[in-house]
Amino acid sequence: MRIPLRAAAAFALSLLSLVGPVSAAPSASTLAPVTQQQGTLSGTVTDSRGNPLAGASVTVHGPGSVKDVTTAGDGSFHLAVPAGVYTITIARGGYQGLSTDDIAIVAGTATTLHLPLADATASTLRVIGGTQAHSSRAQINRDITAQASIPTDELQAVAAPTLDNLIQQIPGVTLQRGNRSTVAQFNVRGATYETRVEIDGHPTSTGQNGTFLTGLLNPDVFENIDIEKGAGVSSADAGESAFGTINMRTWDFSDKPEASIKTGFDSYAGQYDSVLFRGSFLKDKKLSIVANVNTYGYNGPSYNDKGVLAVPGTTPETAPANGGLALPGNPGTALGSYTGLFGAGQLNRSETYKLRWRFSDSTSAWIGYVGSQSAVEPQGSAYGSYDGTYVIAPCYSVSTGGKTAPVTKASQCGVPATGIASYIYNSPSVQPFIGQTVNLYSAYPNGRQFENAPLFEGEFRTAINNDTLLIRPYTETIQRINDGGYEPDTPGNSGQFGLVTSPTQCSAAVPCYQAGSMSTPFTSAGNACATSTTPVAGSCYSPVTFSSSNGKLTYSNGTPYMQDEYDSLHGVTLQYLHPVKDGILRFGYEYNSDMTEGTSGYAPGPGTPLPSYTLPNGFTYPAGVPNLGIVNTTVPATVRRSNDFSLATFLQPSEKLSLAAGLFYNIDRLQYSTEDPAVLALAQQYPTQTGGYKNLPLDLITGEVDKSHLDPHFGIVYNYGPRGAVRFNAGSSVTLPYASQVSGIPSYSPPSSSNGNQGQFSEKNPNLLPETTVAYDIGTDYRLPDGGVLSVDGFDDITHNRILSEVFLPPNPVSATARVSYNFNAGDYRTAGLEFSARKETLGLGYDAQLTLLRAYFTDLGPSYYSQYATGSGTTTYNWRQPDGIPFSTAHAALVFRGTQDFRAEFGADYTGSNNTIFIPAYTLLYSSLKFDLGKQTALQFGVYNLNNQQTLAGIAGAGPTASGMSTVRCTFTPDGSPGACNNYTNQVQQLPPRTFTVELQEHI
Repeated sequence: MRIPLRAAAAFALSLLSLVGPVSAAPSASTLAPVTQQQGTLSGTVTDSRGNPLAGASVTVHGPGSVKDVTTAGDGSFHLAVPAGVYTITIARGGYQGLSTDDIAIVAGTATTLHLPLADATASTLRVIGGTQAHSSRAQINRDITAQASIPTDELQAVAAPTLDNLIQQIPGVTLQRGNRSTVAQFNVRGATYETRVEIDGHPTSTGQNGTFLTGLLNPDVFENIDIEKGAGVSSADAGESAFGTINMRTWDFSDKPEASIKTGFDSYAGQYDSVLFRGSFLKDKKLSIVANVNTYGYNGPSYNDKGVLAVPGTTPETAPANGGLALPGNPGTALGSYTGLFGAGQLNRSETYKLRWRFSDSTSAWIGYVGSQSAVEPQGSAYGSYDGTYVIAPCYSVSTGGKTAPVTKASQCGVPATGIASYIYNSPSVQPFIGQTVNLYSAYPNGRQFENAPLFEGEFRTAINNDTLLIRPYTETIQRINDGGYEPDTPGNSGQFGLVTSPTQCSAAVPCYQAGSMSTPFTSAGNACATSTTPVAGSCYSPVTFSSSNGKLTYSNGTPYMQDEYDSLHGVTLQYLHPVKDGILRFGYEYNSDMTEGTSGYAPGPGTPLPSYTLPNGFTYPAGVPNLGIVNTTVPATVRRSNDFSLATFLQPSEKLSLAAGLFYNIDRLQYSTEDPAVLALAQQYPTQTGGYKNLPLDLITGEVDKSHLDPHFGIVYNYGPRGAVRFNAGSSVTLPYASQVSGIPSYSPPSSSNGNQGQFSEKNPNLLPETTVAYDIGTDYRLPDGGVLSVDGFDDITHNRILSEVFLPPNPVSATARVSYNFNAGDYRTAGLEFSARKETLGLGYDAQLTLLRAYFTDLGPSYYSQYATGSGTTTYNWRQPDGIPFSTAHAALVFRGTQDFRAEFGADYTGSNNTIFIPAYTLLYSSLKFDLGKQTALQFGVYNLNNQQTLAGIAGAGPTASGMSTVRCTFTPDGSPGACNNYTNQVQQLPPRTFTVELQEHI
């Protein structure tokens, strides 16, 4: 009968307490005579190098009895026990505890075991709790929390440029996507920024938006991925998230030297390479090293393809709209802003270097570097949408009411007409397509995205008597740049060309174009251009105004597409473990400081200082104050400093019962900067007047959000025999607002069709309250007759003060002039669901099947929430509605055949239900891989992902026709919260990974 928690206690004991030899002499139980109803159990406990470990504590749980013995000087132990099925747990100071599963003792026979222990480390989530001996079959989870992992062979079997294709194989885990494929983050049980992501057991920077982005991570840098779901107690910072923690572990040390080289290519001419060397050297293997370098160059299906982009700010017209202006017999008319390469070339590089020195058996230290460098250039097919087939018109007329209509004859462009305010012309690069039917796309052309994320980490491990001390320092920086490639062929503000009123403005460096033709550039001062400020035939236009700023080209509106984010994280974790009878007691402390800042555009510094400035209400600023309208800072330096204290224990008071409890006390301080509320209030009143938003002085004020909280976690496991266990856990956690919610420069968008022809302010809210989550989980593991394990977990998590971002009318007399978008504490957010898992790991045919059913919704959005909406405006957030992008169900199923040597074959399917972040109906992706030996050290692997070619692609820019996207209901509400009219709108489809074939050659040395 297996008692995992005791094993866990012992495991924690061994993991965290460096217990010296307790007794070199055999215990009385060792000398008990063997009867006919008994068998003998013998074993040797060693470290990973094979050295015997004296004084290790061995606990044997069996039919109605518990026996304890300590290993002799040669690491051996001997017991006479009644026939039956036993669980054995091993604990030794300075080493991770070990638990076996289902050891059968037969009367009159001898059973001998070899039990190696690994060094204690904080790199794993399982610092205290239950770990199990490596086995060729799936293990029963006898811990208090639901656990899952992606093992090494699975990570290596699916050759993928990022982790995104693998992580959703875990029950309860989905991928939350942004507006491009490289913007994605893990989502555990419906939680976005409440999910905790770690590398080697320490936190990662959450940046401006509270999440760790996964889209540019090279999976070859990781040896395995561990996941703990629910309110656990195992790690020092388990109190940070009651939803769950994902820990990505880089390649660990090995006592035996090993090296491997793999190289491969895919069906889109992409190439990937990986080199790994690790081992231990010198006397008693005191020196250990790890060196790992990986590169993946990925092209994708649209590499080197070309296409036409729609002009931003205009809507393609479909026949017979606009009084027949659409060309007869054609699907509609549109403008193009750019034509060129849309290919999404992507390069991911990563490397790991580690060095460890053993001072003694119980004391060691290591340092390491983990690097990640990525680039996507351009972005056209990384995040775009297919708009449909349209005829390219020469221009669009803009009426005095702000509406646009296509003009079908070039001769009509620029001719004054009643009610016409201006014209929007095609980009020079699109001129050859006028009158032609083309596929039209919405995307950023010539985009570039770069990311560099160096991480330095280390760990010191030692024993103090029977206790274990672990110290882990770390520091990480992330620099993320999206620059847009300056888009030289893209029109200026809102897609409209700038009118050139002087012939001297035309040159070879700054070409001008004549209205109505625009196919031939004017490059000399001798060109005749009308000087009228009203668009007429013969006027000259420039698509962009070129100026130099930090060596960059800028638009006529002064701001090219460019975003720069810099994140910096550093901290230290300390854990002290003390063995107690049948368990472990752990004290933990963690300090970390996470700073982030961001900019947009290439404008240097804080902008040009203003002269002495007086607002319309008489409010005066002295001369020299920067102008808010041209500041390129989006998020000023914002710092969160956190101190986590924890006290946790894992006990096994009886053969069938295991208990765990932890108290997590956190002190948080968030330092932010935002615009002076007095200036902000004036901006809302005068958004379009002289002295309005864009000409306001920059007057940042700093502040702090301080929060301390105590989060209890506890759990219980009942082991009902060798076939299974039942678990329950509960606890709470607190999530602070992330940087861009409270800190930054407010912005103003002029009236447009996308915001109801009203101006819109986007504001920060430094008064946000932290979120508080209370989580409950109950589950069971059961050994199936074929040796597999069935796991079932049910969870119910409630987050109070959940933060939302919505657009409301401002509470001032000019509310009809501008709306306000801001963050606020909305109410209670609930996620509940069921997770099912069945897995069998064995030589021969095994399987892995997962299913998750999830509901996520708000429960108490009342009149105070709905009354802030403008009359007739709608929202997609209301009580009982599942948020967009959180699927109701996900599933994974795979058959895996493991043969001798290196033979491995897998065929699997990943299912994503409705309400997914791709914005299409439920879909399934099939994949397969085959690996076999070419010799003693050489293996060849073939793989294919998206075998069934499930696609939303409709051409080069990825995505699909807007009309095929997921239909979402947007409803209006009366001030008392009663629903009004509801209507459907369609989200733009996002890309799915294309069908990709890979061939890989592996060499093991």
